[in-house]
Parts: sequence; structure tokens; C-alpha cells
Amino acid sequence: MKTEHTSKNILFFVESYHYKPNANGICAKILADELIRRSSHVTVLATKTFHRQCSSEKVDGVDVFYFSRSMGHRLLLLSDDLNGIAKKIILYLSKCFMYFGVILGAFVWPLRKPALIYKYYNKAKKLYKQKKIDVAVGIYFGIEEVLASILLKRKHPDIKLIIYTLDALTGRETPILFGSKVLAKRSIEKWEKYIYSKADTVCVMESHRAHYKQKKYDQIRNKIKYMDIPFMNIRKEISYSDKKNGKVKIVYTGNTSRITGSPGYLIKMLKYMPDLSLYLYGTQDEFVKQLIKESGLMNKQIYIFGRFDNKEIMKIQETADFLVSFGSANSCMVPCKIFEYMTALKPIISFYKSDKDAAYPYISRYPDSILIKEDEEAFEDNLLLLKNFIYNTKRKTITNEFLLEKYGANTPNFMVEEILS
Repeated sequence: MKTEHTSKNILFFVESYHYKPNANGICAKILADELIRRSSHVTVLATKTFHRQCSSEKVDGVDVFYFSRSMGHRLLLLSDDLNGIAKKIILYLSKCFMYFGVILGAFVWPLRKPALIYKYYNKAKKLYKQKKIDVAVGIYFGIEEVLASILLKRKHPDIKLIIYTLDALTGRETPILFGSKVLAKRSIEKWEKYIYSKADTVCVMESHRAHYKQKKYDQIRNKIKYMDIPFMNIRKEISYSDKKNGKVKIVYTGNTSRITGSPGYLIKMLKYMPDLSLYLYGTQDEFVKQLIKESGLMNKQIYIFGRFDNKEIMKIQETADFLVSFGSANSCMVPCKIFEYMTALKPIISFYKSDKDAAYPYISRYPDSILIKEDEEAFEDNLLLLKNFIYNTKRKTITNEFLLEKYGANTPNFMVEEILS
């Protein structure tokens, strides 16, 4: 049941928003839309996601202000508008700037862009004077956003500060710096302790409850609120396309990499199922690109596309016969796309690497799904399981009513109630 609240002024600090956002940006958009629907005023501070993006705009009733993240990031966005040698030069310069940023900031990882903190903070101060911010929400993916929200809280203690993280701060994969992960691990542990000490409320994911049972969180346990991933944004209308080129169309939307999820196991299966096609939308790291190249299936059974606006991605999901997810070895990482998948009301194929896979409990409750562990010794058995699932003509019907009943905690209502309380 929704509680009646007075209208509030909410300020989000988030890495991306609206145009080609990451999972955190999509989450912020869902929350902002629900807050607007409840008559609150929402402002968002985010970074630019394409070259020549405007500095501010109103998006579905939300005031959004965009900032350049860094010189390396600006050059990366510029490269999207270029071709040939000019593109290669700009990409090279971008990598150089980013590399030096990593080296210079090695002892304070993941802080890499301190200037961005003050861009956010200076704008937030002006916004406070204009309309008095009631609640600031620092969404963690880039630590700069969270630190900017803390600075605003220090300037104006009357603000309610919520630190919101879909990935546990110390649960993310840490980079290798100077030949070891120790430096980054120690740095993020110090940042986490500082950040959580400054928050009024720390909103974390239900799937990370075991992680937060550690003794080191005892001092802030009264601040911790367990949420669930609010990606269950029910679609009002779904349109379907039959353009499949005579093959079963499997669609993946998101980033693929050796760490966050690789399609390698499915690629091996595709060789035994020539009537299947895999469509990858998003970005791929060099490891995944090499896997696809070596498979010999590029533009035969595997088709790669770039990043799209989230509205376009949702339409793309609706054209699929099956949607696929690749599990991470990191048990703290939940692929938020699975909740978008469910709202498309399509069959879901989910691969996982670990028995503690964070997505497993969600997918296992979805009737038209199959979970396949990436076990090389069980490859033939898993191949048979996949074939039986794909060619099963008696599909289970999924409805919006079912989603609301089984995944109510994954709607934005829980987080919105916490913001407005």
C-alpha cells in the first residue's frame, strides 16, 4: 500500500541518464518517473553520453543537467562522430588520458575525476538556493556522484542523504594496479567506510544481504535498508516483429566481457544448433570480440550491434524469440536487464557460473525460463536441455498480473517510499 506524502524536491546524482544510460541510469529514470507521478519535483545531475549533448533539458517532467566527465571521456564521445584515421587518433588520445588518470589515481581508486565532483557540487548548491532540496540521492557506480552528494549534505545538514547502490561498493570487481588487486581493494574499503558514515540512509540490494552481515557493517547497521532492484517497470503495450530470417532469434542487450558475463558457452552451443541466431546489442570487450572472431560465426549466426537508447532496446527485446543473460562470476552482481526481459513477457535463457549467482533466485521464479550452469563436463547434457527448451512448442503464458504478484519488490515503489518518508 502506498503512503501519502507531501511533495518534495529530490536531487539525483547519477553517472548517466536518459541517453544510452547504464543500469544505474535506467534505475534513476524509473524512480524519477514514479516520483513525478506522485507530484514531487525531481532534478538529475549526470554526465554526457554523446558528443555535443546539450547541457540541460527537461525529460518527462524531470530537470536534467549534464556535465563532461573528463578529457579522456570527452574524446571518447567525440570519436563516435568520426571515421578513419581521425577516429583512431582520437581513440588513442582518449586511452592515453584515461590510462594516466588510472595511474595518477591508483591510491584513491575508484576516484578518478575529482574535478567532476565540484562540477556537480557547484550546480547542486545553486539548485538548493533556488528550490531547497529535501532529499539528495547519490547513486553509486561512479564514486564522484556519491562524493558530490556528501559535500552537499555537509553544506546543508537539513538534507536527507541517501546513498543507493545496486552493486555493493566492496563487492565489485577491482582492477589490477601495479600488478596486484590489493591496492584497489584497500582503497575502496576505506571509501566505503567513509561514504556510509556520512549517509542518513544506505539503500542496498536484498541480494547482497549476506554481504552486509559482515561484522564491519555493525556500526552502520541501523542505516541499512534492504531494497530490491526496481527494474520491474511494467510495459503498457508490447509490439512484436516477425523479421527472423527463418531462424530462431536469441537477443542479448547489455555489455559483455570476461568479467561481467561472456557468451562463450552459448557460442559453443550455436555450432550444434545452426538454426539459432544470436543478436548482441551493446558493447563487447576485446576478450569477447576475440571469442566471436575465432568461432567463425560472425555474420552467420552471431550479429553485433552497438548501443541504443533504452526505449529502442525495449523494442528490440520485443522482437526476440528468446532473451538471454550471461552470469557473472561475481556473486554480488545482478544483471539488471533480466527485469526488463521479464516485462517483455518472453522466454529467458540464463547462463550462470557460480552456485551463488545473484540472478538465480529471480530467474528461477520466472516460469518460462531455463537456467544453465556453464559446466564443461556437463556440456552435452546442457546442450540437450537448451534444445528441449527452445523447441518446446507448449510455452508458458506470462502476464503483467503475474509479474506484479511475484516481483512486486522489484517495482520502484519500495525505493520511492524510502525517498519520500
